[in-house]
Amino acid sequence: MRNNQAEMDRGSSSAKKRRRNYDESYLKFGFTYVEKDGCQHPKCVICLKVLSVESMLPSKLKRHLMSTHSSLSDKPREFFARKLAGFQRQAASISTAFTIPSKVQLASFKVAYRIARAKKPHTIAENLILPAAIDMVSIMIGEPASKSLQKIPLSNNTIARRIDKIALDVNDQLMSAIRGKVFALQLDEATDSNKDAHLICYVRFIGDDNVPVEDLFFCRPITESCRAANLFEIVNNFIESNGIEWKMCVGICTDGARAMSGSYGGLRKKMCDDAGAEHNALLFYCSARWLSKGKVLLRVYELRNEIANYLQEEKHQQAANFKDVNFLTNLAYLCDIFGKLNHLNTTLQGKYTHAFGLFDKITGFRKKFKYFLKQHLMENFISHNLENDNKDVIYEHLDNLSMHFEHYFPENMGQHDWIRYPFNSSLIIPDCFSTSEAEQFADLASDFTLKTKFESSEIFQFWSNTCQEYPQVRDKALRVLLPFATSYLCEAGFSAVASIKTKYRSRLDIEIEMRVCISSIPPRFEKMCSEHQ
Repeated sequence: MRNNQAEMDRGSSSAKKRRRNYDESYLKFGFTYVEKDGCQHPKCVICLKVLSVESMLPSKLKRHLMSTHSSLSDKPREFFARKLAGFQRQAASISTAFTIPSKVQLASFKVAYRIARAKKPHTIAENLILPAAIDMVSIMIGEPASKSLQKIPLSNNTIARRIDKIALDVNDQLMSAIRGKVFALQLDEATDSNKDAHLICYVRFIGDDNVPVEDLFFCRPITESCRAANLFEIVNNFIESNGIEWKMCVGICTDGARAMSGSYGGLRKKMCDDAGAEHNALLFYCSARWLSKGKVLLRVYELRNEIANYLQEEKHQQAANFKDVNFLTNLAYLCDIFGKLNHLNTTLQGKYTHAFGLFDKITGFRKKFKYFLKQHLMENFISHNLENDNKDVIYEHLDNLSMHFEHYFPENMGQHDWIRYPFNSSLIIPDCFSTSEAEQFADLASDFTLKTKFESSEIFQFWSNTCQEYPQVRDKALRVLLPFATSYLCEAGFSAVASIKTKYRSRLDIEIEMRVCISSIPPRFEKMCSEHQ
């Protein structure tokens, strides 16, 4: 076997030695050459046929000329040189014709990006944007300048390809930024206009510039049932396929649906198990609370006279209620209390929120209940002409509402006071700190310069961007601040889904459009244009 192998090696090396390189004298036979796999192959300038490497011999080249182009065998070398020059010019012109200039490409990418950000259909570029731009330029600058706009490729398919490429670039940037960093997730599932279920996920992490980043992680269709196991498989496949480690996940925020937050088989429980978490119950979560009930009640109260007349004409049994003072009193009370709840709900929404800020707002709302109850709300703030039954009902409702708030939002934030008040002189170093963490925290709490910055900075900004000298304490604080405290982003994301995937665009890949529409990461247009050349 070794002898055979040696003979094969010698044979291959000798074959390499026998290979000839192109010589300028071969042009008299009508041949130039092309590079293929690192080897020079002869190419006829008449028929443009490419021969094998072994044909790079004067005898074989001459044989091709005599047998295939016998009528040209007596032509001088200059004749074939002119043929070669003409062929090269033709190849250059074809390349130029099919190569889009960089400025034109950049304009095409920019238009596609704006279309995706505005959630508009791709056809708007060719049907509206380009004609409108041509009209404006021809009027304001002149006809010759407007003709250059017609070179910009803005067809439906071109815009779709541009958006695909932008989405891929943004996704690559996002995944590169997340790898190796702690992150938190926010998940929710809902259906679009076609009744197709989607799982949407947002991610929050600290970027390279020490600034918190919130962005769309993915939006994937749920092809099977919305069971926790299927949802977890979608999330797990995405995380593993992008080279992200579960152990870096420090928080998961979902709504109150059973498939999401069930104690035994919910998605949140499965994620905690897979990440090896010590506790399966998260400290913070937020159920979806809509504003519609309060708005409906308020509209009913404002139209109470019209509704009463209509019900009376229809001889409906509820007509008498709209003439009953006690019923209208209870309705007015519900309008007021739902208005306050709606106001609280709207103040809890927004980007870059954290548990401490929301906890303060909820605590303030709970104190209002306690104040009303302590001051005997019925006697001090409601007309004395009310029936006692109304007073008792309203008082009981406020008391129950206060207890529900205490149940859903317990006062368990004291263990994290070191994050909110790191420079409080009476603060004791938490027992959960390791020795090195305790030493760093003691140094931080005594740093007067940082204390000045803390007083003028938002808490998220302080811990993410300021405390570079104390990395262990900083990382410990960010593990508490990073988790989402509401499902606001997912709800906003599904509003974008409803705008993008209409019944006229039912076959659209929603994740690609969402990636470009929602992401705050700027695309690398120059890089995409250079790759497209």
